[in-house]
Amino acid sequence: MNKLHRSRYINVVVSMMMAFLMLAAMGTTQVHAAQYTTGTIDPAELKAGDVVYRGVQLTVDRQIVVCKKCNMIWITTGTDYGTGDMKRSEVVATEAHKDHPDKVGYSEFNWYFNLDSSGPLLKNTPYTIVENANIKYKIIYNTNGGSQIAEEKQTSLPDPLPAATKDGYEFAGWYTDADFTTIARPGQALTADTTLYAKWVEHRHTFRDEWSSNDTSHWHAATCEHTTEKKDEAAHVYGTAGVERYTCSVCKYVSETRKREAEAADKKNTESKPVKVKRTEAKDAALNSKFNVKAGKTVKVTWGKVKDADGYDVYMAYCGKDKEKVVKSVKAADSLSVEISKLKKKGINQKKNIKCHVLAYKMVDGKKVTVAKSITIHAAGKKNKSVTDAKSIKLKKTSYVLAKGKKAVVKASIVKKDKKRPIINHISEFRYATSDSKVAVVSKNGKITAKGKGSCSIYVYATNGCAQKIKVVVK
Repeated sequence: MNKLHRSRYINVVVSMMMAFLMLAAMGTTQVHAAQYTTGTIDPAELKAGDVVYRGVQLTVDRQIVVCKKCNMIWITTGTDYGTGDMKRSEVVATEAHKDHPDKVGYSEFNWYFNLDSSGPLLKNTPYTIVENANIKYKIIYNTNGGSQIAEEKQTSLPDPLPAATKDGYEFAGWYTDADFTTIARPGQALTADTTLYAKWVEHRHTFRDEWSSNDTSHWHAATCEHTTEKKDEAAHVYGTAGVERYTCSVCKYVSETRKREAEAADKKNTESKPVKVKRTEAKDAALNSKFNVKAGKTVKVTWGKVKDADGYDVYMAYCGKDKEKVVKSVKAADSLSVEISKLKKKGINQKKNIKCHVLAYKMVDGKKVTVAKSITIHAAGKKNKSVTDAKSIKLKKTSYVLAKGKKAVVKASIVKKDKKRPIINHISEFRYATSDSKVAVVSKNGKITAKGKGSCSIYVYATNGCAQKIKVVVK
């Protein structure tokens, strides 16, 4: 045997041994060991363990992955590079190849193995097929006493895998061995006929975390179909005031009967006592806390929730001489945003700036009574190129501790959204408000005066409603 033939023989033997080890690790010991040195072959005829040389071509080209260090190939069913790239990612993640990912590549089979191509594979060198996704293999489902599943032939394991059932047990998945050490991976390519083994665990009743209820009691219902047991069943627990009178403190069930009785009692008490509503600084602060206007093709307005409010009126106009008018009346206490698509009966002019404020109201004897009023926001139009909005406010100090009668001056500066444009100057650069004037007040110039013992918040607002909060403690 000359040196060339001896070298080729050794390469074949080494490649076959490496393929044998790879296939054994994958759960099969089938090695076909057919050698192909030339000719055109149907890709479905190539088996795991077969050896091919440059000079072989496929009748239908396929994307393959090649390990140039180990002389191994994986044949996919795809023709696009995405398929090859995906398979390469799987290969380089394995223990056998993760230390040399630079030696693992992918492209068309016919390019790699064409004798006339400039491909990177060596001539007169055997390459062992580790996996061929074009071959269909038999899948046998051993359900271990569970419901029967018909065997089938596929190129890979189904995704998802079928589920079996067994009385008194829960299905715990498919495994490739009878000892349940290796779980079957849905979509895994097959290299030989395969038997899957169903694993079972004895069923134990499980119960929902959330409560089930009726008008008299509550319980945790079973999540399985094997029992009608009700866990932790008990009577509802009610309180003596507010919503607790008809809402169970355990499961939060609302008794409609108790609710009607409570509402009737409240109505009777309300009719005998006049409703008192009052606008306060704290309510104004709550309304302003999330007040924001975002101008664009539509204008989105959001605001903070005000306690005791039944609804909100949104006033809006273009900046200038136009007077703000109600553009939307929100008749729900928990609805805290609107989107306006028209002003003056036309679509929003995105080159114009917007001014807006919101009133919170409560219905008293059929009339709206204002309980809070927001500041007026001036927001730059989305396509206005002459001015910009404030992005944020910087404060030199965010808290003050003052003795009664003492004063402090807020020092603030604007961070603009567009550094090259000026801020809208329709109103003062900053506006100020207090949450409790009994503790501290603030002037239009930002001068804080301590009034009485306690703590409160001083709010600093930019033109567009961007805000910062300062904590004030008066000793």
